[in-house]
Amino acid sequence: MFRKMGLRRLLVMAFMSMSLSLAAQLPQPVLRQFTTLDGLPSSQIYQVIEDKKGYLWFATDHGVARYNGYEFKVFSSGEGLSDNTVFKLFIDSKERMWMQTFSGQLFFMENEVVKPFAFNILAKKIVGNSIPLGFFVDSLENVYFSCNYNGEYIIDKQGKEHLELKFIKSYPFNQIFVDEIVEGRLLTSGNKLFIPSLPTYLYIRKFNGKYDSLFVDLKYSGQLFAKYLRDGRMIISLSTFLFEYKNGKLYLLNQLSGAITYLYEGKNNELWVSTYNGLFKVSTKNWKILNGYLEKEFISSTVLDFESGLWVTTVNSGVFYFNDAGVNEYKLNPDSMQEALCLTKGQNIIYVGFWNGVVAEFSTSACISKTQMKNEKYVNAMFFDEKENRLLISMEPPGYLSNGKYHHFKSDGTKSLKGDFIRLRNGEMLNASINGLYKIKDDSLFLWASLKQRANCVNERPNGEFILGTNSGVYLLNEKGNILNLFHPVFKDTRVDDIENKNDQYFFATRGKGLLIVVDDSVYKVDESDGLCSNIIHRITLGENSIWCASYNGASKVTIESFSPFRFSVSSIGYNEGLSDNEINDIAILNDTVWVATKKSILFFDGRSSFVNSTPPVFHFTSFKVNNVDVSLDEIGSLSHVANNISIGFEALSYKSYGKINYRYRLVNEADTFESVTSSRHVEFLSLKPGNYIFSVLVKNSSGTWTVEKKSLKFTILTPFWQQWWFRLSLLLAIVLLAVYFMRLRIARVREQERLRTDFNKQLVMLEMKALRAQMNPHFIFNVINSIQDYILKNDARSAQKYLTKFAKLVRSILDNSVEGEVMLEGELDANKLYVELEQQRFDDKFEFELNISNDVDANSLLIPSMIFQPFLENAIKHGIRHLTGNGKLTLTVNRDDHNVYIYIEDNGIGREAAAELNKINASEHISHGSLITTRRVEAYNKAHNTSIQLTILDLFDEYGKASGTRVELLIPVKYRIKGKAVN
Repeated sequence: MFRKMGLRRLLVMAFMSMSLSLAAQLPQPVLRQFTTLDGLPSSQIYQVIEDKKGYLWFATDHGVARYNGYEFKVFSSGEGLSDNTVFKLFIDSKERMWMQTFSGQLFFMENEVVKPFAFNILAKKIVGNSIPLGFFVDSLENVYFSCNYNGEYIIDKQGKEHLELKFIKSYPFNQIFVDEIVEGRLLTSGNKLFIPSLPTYLYIRKFNGKYDSLFVDLKYSGQLFAKYLRDGRMIISLSTFLFEYKNGKLYLLNQLSGAITYLYEGKNNELWVSTYNGLFKVSTKNWKILNGYLEKEFISSTVLDFESGLWVTTVNSGVFYFNDAGVNEYKLNPDSMQEALCLTKGQNIIYVGFWNGVVAEFSTSACISKTQMKNEKYVNAMFFDEKENRLLISMEPPGYLSNGKYHHFKSDGTKSLKGDFIRLRNGEMLNASINGLYKIKDDSLFLWASLKQRANCVNERPNGEFILGTNSGVYLLNEKGNILNLFHPVFKDTRVDDIENKNDQYFFATRGKGLLIVVDDSVYKVDESDGLCSNIIHRITLGENSIWCASYNGASKVTIESFSPFRFSVSSIGYNEGLSDNEINDIAILNDTVWVATKKSILFFDGRSSFVNSTPPVFHFTSFKVNNVDVSLDEIGSLSHVANNISIGFEALSYKSYGKINYRYRLVNEADTFESVTSSRHVEFLSLKPGNYIFSVLVKNSSGTWTVEKKSLKFTILTPFWQQWWFRLSLLLAIVLLAVYFMRLRIARVREQERLRTDFNKQLVMLEMKALRAQMNPHFIFNVINSIQDYILKNDARSAQKYLTKFAKLVRSILDNSVEGEVMLEGELDANKLYVELEQQRFDDKFEFELNISNDVDANSLLIPSMIFQPFLENAIKHGIRHLTGNGKLTLTVNRDDHNVYIYIEDNGIGREAAAELNKINASEHISHGSLITTRRVEAYNKAHNTSIQLTILDLFDEYGKASGTRVELLIPVKYRIKGKAVN
């Protein structure tokens, strides 16, 4: 046997003494067991500890396991441990988890990575072949540890070894030590296994330097354990004994039935004592044993989690969890009691009927008795008849239990009963069975009403009628048992398994419609949508102010507050709330204690208890991934615009919820918000746009309790540089500068092109104007010469001389003005006056000339194009006045406004139309081109100088519509010559 166990386990078992049995079997709280099937690496667990985040850590024979309420995460050789057998765990001031292995080596967890102690070679050398007992790491990272046989050592931060306590192996007695290494922290050690035949000396060294040596009379083998309670008392366990060390002495507190392995102080003046032979709850007030649990289990340690759940580790059976819900149970031995089918209350006891024909009596403290029926048929239902002090039993054959003996009913051939018993108002008993209703009188049973339908339950109304529940509905029966009609339409084709009434209020357990309540003619319904455990209810029982409903999915307590209006509340309990099983066969209430029958156990709890887990879950973010790459939670900040696929991991710790936790998360980006609820522990957001983000989470446990504060992560996805304001501003500025540059370049090019074009056009226009003037001047000179020639032919020398003198002046004026494109108005008027006078002389003063200049016209400063109106004077004379039979009149008028100079040339000639007709007749005569040339000059001048000289020629008519002359109107924009420069 010892060979099979192996050396390691032999050492552990030798170090911890043989177990003793518990004094008596007690009802146990409902436990949940975790083994390798649940993810533990081994069923050999040496210690459990809760870290400051709420995670549970288990030291096992195959590594360290961390539990989060969902699954176990194992750290072993693959994660950095060189020795998978971990005995002890410790959390240092930096919240690092330290681990001590069987070989004495130390490891610690940092950022999810197992790292070895820097001086493990020295630690392993010190431990040698002994067994490590414990260790401690102070804030300076000095490591204290003890080991059996060798003593107590310190390895400082520099890796130097210091011997604190040395054992003398040759001493013929047991040496055991309790050393307060730092204030409030005790370390124990010993020179050998406790041998009862040898004397034992206990040495206690306090932090203040006080040292005591005490003789202890040990009669059992075991080990030493010591701890301070919160009130400052030092408790020491030696073997099976509990002591208090006070004033240099040991005071015996109690003796347990097994060697003590671990002490853990609870929250309500209790000490959890782990032993080789189970777990004990001991009062720290009077040191009496309050209860015992897990009889015959080798308990190695305990811890209370933040929800007050108790975790118990064992050396052989994995981990047990006490929910702290107040639910106790009697586990059934299938060899004697197989599946509890039905319950009924007696006088301060509960009767339980089983599948294998056993009827047992239970109280909250013990199973009192059990009776095995001879036929071993299953028990369908029971009823305690207080009047006759007997227990009526529905089974095959039916009967009653009295004074521990079972008696069959006398009957007319009825072989079995299936249904429940009810007591009628007249005191008789009635049972609804498969084929009818049976009455019981004394020790006899007889058929009272035959039924065509299978009856499941029956209840009595005040008027003597009966309500019958069947597989196909609820029917009303008269006082003779005859079916009258359907009790209510809501029950049509509805199976009803149980009926209860109170104050003429009727409660129905239905298969599919939940709990139905009939009050007078009103029907009220409570179902899953209201929080009921199931719509399939097969048993109900009435409390003082509540209805308890049993189903195969747990139990529900329905509390009616009022019927008008209908107000109620529902609280459901099941596996998550502390029951060992959701599949409930029956439910009963005795003195405010609710009893529940399941396949494997009998449960009971205080019906006034609240099963709401009011402790909010403890929430943690676990991971942050960017484009599927892990990023440390401490390094989350600004992310590149391409790092926009985000995955966030998180989890909440609520061990009572068994993983049934809901997360409400929200992602906020400025004005945008995304919110949802999930049971998953991670979310993904793909292709997030740039911005500042806040991701927050609220958590709800299985009881509906939410965390109070949201936990948040903040991160920023940076805007691409081309979308950032500085880049956009820079780009805009660059564009503007480039635009300005290219515009200026373009403008310069255009200006240069325009300058070249303008120069070219000006040259072209000037050439054109010169060409026009060149055409015009010879024409005028030709006319003058003709006039002079005419005088000579007439031998009028004097006129010829006078004419020639004026002509000379005119020629000089034309020569002067022809150099410039623009001349002073005064000079132009003088030249044209000379021209008209020449023409008057040539035509023998046939017409008179009138020059009108407005007073606001400054002829000495106004510029006009040269030779602009001479051709129109010429046309007026030659084509208008010349052909008159009478005297003609030619008028030149000059006036102005702020912007323009107005020149009007008006004659009283024959008009343009008559002149044109004469020109056709005298085609051989020279055709005048002066006005046409001038018109072209005006167009060219406007183009060259970007001005707008306007030319208008009007035909004049008298009152009879006859042509009476021609009027030429010239509008010339004002232009001055100031200091030699032309200015508009």
